[in-house]
Amino acid sequence: MRLDCATANDPSPAAISPPPPYISGMNRFAWLALLVLVPAPSTQAGEIVLSNAALELRLDDTTGAVRQLRNVAKGLDLVTNQDGQPAFVVQTSTGAASAVSFTATPVAAFDGTAFDLHWNTDKAGIAFDVRIELPTSADDIRMIPCVTNTTPDLRVYSMEYPILGGIQRLLPAGGTDYELLSAAQGYLYREPYTNLPVETRRWLYPDGYGGASTQLWAYFRKDVGGFSMEVRDATGVAKNFMFNKEASTGDLRWSVETLTWDKSAGHGLDPAFDIRLVALTKGDWEEAADHYRAWSLQQAWASKGRVASRLDSQFPRWLYEQTYATTFGVSINLDQAKWYRALHDWVGGPLFHISGFWWPGGTAQSEWYGGYNDWNDARVNVANLTAIQQKGDRWGLFLFDLHFADGAHEWASSSPDPLTDPVAPWQPYNMSPDPEDAPWSYVCPATSAWPAFHGWRDVKTFDNYGYDANYYDIGAGLGRVRCENTAHGHPAGRGRWMIDGYRTMLNARRDELHTHAGRYVPAGTELISELYLREFDYYQARAEASVMSMLEGDHFRAGEKAGWKEKVPLFAYAYHDVGPVRLDGNLKAAAKFGEIFYWIAARTIAWGGLPELNYELSALEKFPGMTDTFTWYETYKDTFHVIDNSPYASAADRGLFLGRLGKARTGFAKPWLAYGQMTRAPRVVSGLSNVTVDWHLYNTFNRATDTTSGIERGSEYYEQGTLAVNPLITSAFTDGAAPASASVGLFFVNVTNTAQSVTIQTDPSRHGVSYLNYARTRLEDGVTQELGVQSGTQDLTLSLPSRAPVVIRLRPSECIGATCLYRVYRADTGSAASQAASALAAYQTAQGHNWDDASLNDGVSRFYLIDDGGGFPSTITLSKTATVLQIQW
Repeated sequence: MRLDCATANDPSPAAISPPPPYISGMNRFAWLALLVLVPAPSTQAGEIVLSNAALELRLDDTTGAVRQLRNVAKGLDLVTNQDGQPAFVVQTSTGAASAVSFTATPVAAFDGTAFDLHWNTDKAGIAFDVRIELPTSADDIRMIPCVTNTTPDLRVYSMEYPILGGIQRLLPAGGTDYELLSAAQGYLYREPYTNLPVETRRWLYPDGYGGASTQLWAYFRKDVGGFSMEVRDATGVAKNFMFNKEASTGDLRWSVETLTWDKSAGHGLDPAFDIRLVALTKGDWEEAADHYRAWSLQQAWASKGRVASRLDSQFPRWLYEQTYATTFGVSINLDQAKWYRALHDWVGGPLFHISGFWWPGGTAQSEWYGGYNDWNDARVNVANLTAIQQKGDRWGLFLFDLHFADGAHEWASSSPDPLTDPVAPWQPYNMSPDPEDAPWSYVCPATSAWPAFHGWRDVKTFDNYGYDANYYDIGAGLGRVRCENTAHGHPAGRGRWMIDGYRTMLNARRDELHTHAGRYVPAGTELISELYLREFDYYQARAEASVMSMLEGDHFRAGEKAGWKEKVPLFAYAYHDVGPVRLDGNLKAAAKFGEIFYWIAARTIAWGGLPELNYELSALEKFPGMTDTFTWYETYKDTFHVIDNSPYASAADRGLFLGRLGKARTGFAKPWLAYGQMTRAPRVVSGLSNVTVDWHLYNTFNRATDTTSGIERGSEYYEQGTLAVNPLITSAFTDGAAPASASVGLFFVNVTNTAQSVTIQTDPSRHGVSYLNYARTRLEDGVTQELGVQSGTQDLTLSLPSRAPVVIRLRPSECIGATCLYRVYRADTGSAASQAASALAAYQTAQGHNWDDASLNDGVSRFYLIDDGGGFPSTITLSKTATVLQIQW
């Protein structure tokens, strides 16, 4: 079976015409030779050029490879040394396909420049095609690639396109270049041409753990401009994003490798998406995110809309409005009731607890990761549930949602329970190749049996324990999107159909569960991909902990210590107002954690998340009044519970700080931190100098502690050190209303131990809102202070208390007076209210206005007056005739 995709134009003599203006540097013979697939004898290579006022792309006329990509307005070149780079790479079951001929056919009926590019290859039946377009008034180039396969016994595995090699610094001197990665939900690399080591890393999408959670990458010169690359794919096709340094040249290289979801013989690869190369003109990562968000919010994954607009039956309001912080990994099996109570009191407000993972029954093989007969015991300790409920906290049931124990009764044999487990044995349902190791298997979500079991288990465990939320670890967000077992009813390959399988699994009996529970029951997972915005209400992550992160943050630690890698809230910027809540920080309650605690917690909450105290890999602290000589934690090993005979004490000041942050998020900052749309952080005119904080990373898989005896022994710290950080944490959100009426919340935390003074700019346009006159209001815990009405960009000096959040609210004003601005439009055009070129006039005196329309020459000024909340000058007489306002003095 052949998978159809766009085919290249087959030139005929009638189609041959003089070289179009897009082909430069070629003689007529070379142009004809290009069309008839004969190598041009000219020693001067020609170029295929696509250009407009924003971008210019030059392709080699004999190979189709990219030679140059230029940001015209900013004079920036992304590709400066493309020699030796292929135009594409196609991998097949018999190896890589190499190009043997190339044609480029102009598309005449297009507003701009467009070509159909076609390559024949040395693999019989394999051809590669790209439609490439640059509209006249666009800021992005559109590329639509596909592979055609007409050979019945040949398999196509992947295609890599575009390939942009020879990337160096965007300008030769001055300024700073940054690379934006979607990895770990957003990272910046400073001066990657200098700092990035030689590597060939592939960042898999969709994979929130070791790959990409969105389909966006960017390279820009700070405050100048640059480029972004985005893939506009709504279906979940698996792909590798590559931004690497090549050993042979020392240059950087961008490319996208698309992986097939159907490796069946005779199939091609038509991903049915387009790739965009975008010109950036502001020189920050937020511009790239804004461009991507404009498309991504139109996709089905964002179809639930803004969280703030949902009914109580559609989302967990308590998680957004009543939760100060979260914990992860405190045992739900051992009696930890006094710790649950102590943690609540330490923070001073409601917590959400994701329970400990092991519920031991003796061995790993007899755990709750078997079939229908392994979910009937009572391993959740009632004392813990009582303590949680008495404090008004909530809890989530931890599950490895796709793990099956190899030693479970139903794994390899239908006995001893063939009649009570409807699908035993389960062995045929595991992924192939299995991403897990014994004694676990990872079951394929694209089977029919596992989604049915998944939904049954959710209802069964709710009946057993009445949990407040589900939590699925090592689940859909971690990029397990490959299975070669066609007996499951799906083709061999990666992505797309696996994404559909995960969605089917996650939605199995969800509506029934909500009805059964009599309330909305949220679902969460480890890490996230944009593809699952509809399926999850929260996700756990660690990278906002910076050097204190583990797992997905491990790759970035060395660069963060050296100062050239930096976490940014890319995923929150794109999806905070429509997506799940992030739980992050990998925090501990002990002073031994280090002074970095305040910086991590403040940054997590400033970016819209909830700080998380994590007890996966190190013990609970001793809290006031406790006389215990040891505390517990749980492991992912057969020893289950582990004793720490020298636990740390909790630090009261850390709990007070979390309490202040939580009170802000659920109180005066709620419209923005809980529900808002993230925008650019406020511009700081005069800020705070970096401070050095200490840190001790001991909650990590990497430490050398021996727990085999059930008692912690050995080296506790994986790493420790100091880090220079900026102690002024800032962010900004709008409340999601229309631009003319939205409010903006500028969020600030000074994490030093003394009060500090800073000067910022208030500039509504920076945050995407449109009003001329705005009131500034300072909001703190129990304090509201009006700061007056302003227009345009203004400086504001703030005194920030130590370790206490402050919000500066901007909103349209209702003022009349000399400080107000008025927007004035001509009304005789028929579209006055939408005129882009408007006059701005300050109200000073009547003589100061000169708004006459000379074309009418009748002494009456005919304009639309749009006041944007500023009111009208009292000395102006207004009368309305049809759609025209007559303004007279």
